[in-house]
Amino acid sequence: MKLVDSEFLKNMFLSPFREKEANEIKLGVVKPHAFQLFLDFTNDAISVTDENIEEAMSVVDYLQVPKLETKCLEHLSQRSELTLKDQFTLAGNSHSEKLVRQIMNSINNSFVFNEVVPSDLDSLANNAKTIVLQKAFELLGHRKPSPPPMEYEETFEQRVNEILDQVEIQNHEGQVLADQCILLNTHLIVEEFLRLKPNGIRLDEINNGAEIRELMNQRRSAHDAMERNYFEAQIQVAKWKHLYTKIDDADPEGIIFDKEIICTALLWFPPIINRNKRNNVGALELAVGNLPIDEIYRNGVARIENQRLGPNVMNASQWMRRIEVSIPRVHNGQRENVQIPDGIRQIPAEANFTILENFIKNIRIKYYNGLRQAEQQNENQN
Repeated sequence: MKLVDSEFLKNMFLSPFREKEANEIKLGVVKPHAFQLFLDFTNDAISVTDENIEEAMSVVDYLQVPKLETKCLEHLSQRSELTLKDQFTLAGNSHSEKLVRQIMNSINNSFVFNEVVPSDLDSLANNAKTIVLQKAFELLGHRKPSPPPMEYEETFEQRVNEILDQVEIQNHEGQVLADQCILLNTHLIVEEFLRLKPNGIRLDEINNGAEIRELMNQRRSAHDAMERNYFEAQIQVAKWKHLYTKIDDADPEGIIFDKEIICTALLWFPPIINRNKRNNVGALELAVGNLPIDEIYRNGVARIENQRLGPNVMNASQWMRRIEVSIPRVHNGQRENVQIPDGIRQIPAEANFTILENFIKNIRIKYYNGLRQAEQQNENQN
């Protein structure tokens, strides 16, 4: 037998192990027909096929047969009809880091990645998880086609998942993560404001405006989290400005308190827009226009620019503090009555990120309570 084909057998018989003197050796998890396959391969009696690939990879895993592993990987990449998802499962069962790398190298977009990789990354071995996360980070640089419009609940959970993605790929730019949290919180604030104000202004009127639709399309096509933050901040500026104009047109002298709230809210976004802007990213110019709110916004942006003396970069304690102050306040009644769907993603336990865990918990309570209140309002009106 060509012992050199198996590192396991080579070490057993050429090292001072007691098995080298035994008349019979038990190989444990290697099944007899799988070992026969190893013998046939060693003697060039068979080729690797889809029918025997699982047994072949189990032999590779236990007996450490580099040549057989090379043949298996070659078959899977060139001749196999197994899907990438099936191959990924095979890689996990056989603990093959090389096969995981081969599969990740063949994936060119996020949609295929999501079909192949299970949502529970904790189920993967550490080496496989590292390779998968590296690929996830790489794919942030690829454009994805615009998905169809989503229901509000799906849109909300997608944004929560974007925050969790940022944690999982361990992006060192924590301020990106902080901006995501702030924008998700302010997203809820503007929509809650619209629901509570009886000014005849409907949420769909705001979201379906041409300016908002264009910015939403650009957000869907964004390369990465920074670009999404850039467009999301502009979306919210456009919403607040549109809301101010609606209120002003309805009663220019009234509802002063509401208009003051909007003017304050608008100043949350210029630093985020400036921090996440890139020279090659196009967007609508939101600081132009002749409406009263346009002038108010321009003056506010100018004041912020004049006050910013240092570089626009935060250290870890600063961006973590920004996440902490973005955590929505919820009372016990909201915690007890909220109905949050089962099976949604959570912060991985090993992340040990208490501040973000509290943010996710409270933002979900706030959102799903808001949905329940909106449904009750619709029922009362009908």
